[in-house]
Amino acid sequence: AGAWTPVLLPQLKPVMRPVGQVVLHFQVPKKFIPLFREPLFLPYVADIGRTGFYGFMSKEDGRLKVGHHGFGYPMVDPDVANVSEADMDAVLQAALEREEKKFRAFIIKTFPVLHDAPIIFRRLCMYNDTFDTDFLIDHDPDRPGLVVATGGSGHGFKFTPILGSIIADVVERKSNSYAHRFRWRSAPKEGSAAALNVQEKGDAARFVETDKFVSKL
Repeated sequence: AGAWTPVLLPQLKPVMRPVGQVVLHFQVPKKFIPLFREPLFLPYVADIGRTGFYGFMSKEDGRLKVGHHGFGYPMVDPDVANVSEADMDAVLQAALEREEKKFRAFIIKTFPVLHDAPIIFRRLCMYNDTFDTDFLIDHDPDRPGLVVATGGSGHGFKFTPILGSIIADVVERKSNSYAHRFRWRSAPKEGSAAALNVQEKGDAARFVETDKFVSKL
């Protein structure tokens, strides 16, 4: 179910949420393409804890991907919220336009030669964010036989090489040094000392950003 896990398993709604993170592709001018390809240019994170921007080298056609790993835009299930596809598209388009200004400011400061590079692709990258940005890989305590492996929080692809073995060990109830960290858990009460402690550490600090999904559906 990916980002929509809390829709499939409503009991997990207090623990995780589906969000959309903006991704844009910029067209690198032909004369600058060699500067944005290997070996001169590699995948990067640009002070991810402060700005949240990251990206990858240009493709042969000069397409440069830039993404943002931040608070994101909380998503709603249109079937549950009774929202039309047209309304969803309108809200998402407004969000993308709002974010473009931030992306452009980052590009101008970081890659000045691309200050006027056109945006040729826009989309939202779907996350399933847990409250502490750790995976949730465990047996459902209320449903014998059901094992849940979710909560990628923007990290799933990076951890692909080891996720399979962790999930297999959890399914078979074998010992695994990482399993405890990804155990079934409850989110701390909002505003509590435990919640604030989570937000002050690691990747979960991005949740204190002020960017909210202000458009109401």
